[in-house]
Amino acid sequence: MLIRTGRWRKRGVIVFVFLALICGVSLPVAAQEQSVLDTNLRAYEAFQYRDYVQARQLAEQAWRLSEKAADRRGAGFAAANIAAVLTIAGHFDEAGDWYKKAGARFSQDEHPSTFGRLAAAQALNHLLRDEKDPAEKENASANALLGAGDWRLRYAATAFDLWRIFDVFTANDSLNQLLEEARASGDASRVAAVLQVLGWAATSAGWFNDAIGHYEEEIEVCTRQGHLEQAALARRNIGAVYLRTNDPLQATTSLSATLLEARRLGIRPLEFIILNDLSIAYAQTGDQQRARAVDIEAADVLAAMAADLQHGLVADVLSFDYYHLLRMRVLNQPTFLIDPVPFLLDQLALEPTKDKP
Repeated sequence: MLIRTGRWRKRGVIVFVFLALICGVSLPVAAQEQSVLDTNLRAYEAFQYRDYVQARQLAEQAWRLSEKAADRRGAGFAAANIAAVLTIAGHFDEAGDWYKKAGARFSQDEHPSTFGRLAAAQALNHLLRDEKDPAEKENASANALLGAGDWRLRYAATAFDLWRIFDVFTANDSLNQLLEEARASGDASRVAAVLQVLGWAATSAGWFNDAIGHYEEEIEVCTRQGHLEQAALARRNIGAVYLRTNDPLQATTSLSATLLEARRLGIRPLEFIILNDLSIAYAQTGDQQRARAVDIEAADVLAAMAADLQHGLVADVLSFDYYHLLRMRVLNQPTFLIDPVPFLLDQLALEPTKDKP
């Protein structure tokens, strides 16, 4: 994997640092900057692999190294990626402060794309806080710096508009255009990302056959890529479509198979969601005994997650999942879900670049 490769790539630098220390000499500036760059790259890679604990540790290490080496550019990337992890964990104000630090570290002759991606990340941070005006300001800056045709920006804007404004018809047109471009580019990850949002939009509009078609294609694309977690989520959404169409027998068949997959993959939030769905499905069939038994299972999974959070046994990013799941349990309704990380929340982090402006 990339993170492990990064560790081996660092071996030469680590050995040189060690020798420099025991010989009592200073590390040359170029080697210091390479050390900062490598650490920043590993932090970014960990974020993309959703290892947020490792990402934060590495980003903070890169920050200390860059400050010591007076590497302002390296400090800018480190600060932005600390902010990214804090945003994922729900610490929006602290994250905003780190994004400001990032902007202050970059020089005015930095690549426009760096400032553009930083503006896009700050826009997402504001959107997650439901701060519309600052988000629009940062998004306008990102569009000016990256170009209004930037695919990642357009995808994020469309997904958030659908979530906030719920204009399914406008979003559907935009999503189909994004899907056409993603297919033309040959980027399967982009295709899968758009398909999941199209499935969500179609279900919300009551276009159930279209929704199932989108989810089935998403499963096919994700399975080919080895993205089994996203494929499992799409399968669960198909089961939820059957619940929405009052077909509890088909729903139970679909959801029961997906529950086994979620348990095999160790995805506890998805396991809880499916158990919650199954409880609703069994109740719709009149099988109150099974509905009650599955509901107890769901409560046990949620309680186990709460205990782990309380004792610090999992990353605090999971608190996002926990409170969302708690709300789902109170509402007791099937909710259609998307994986918000690909091409959306992954834009919170900045990929370090080697070339200086």
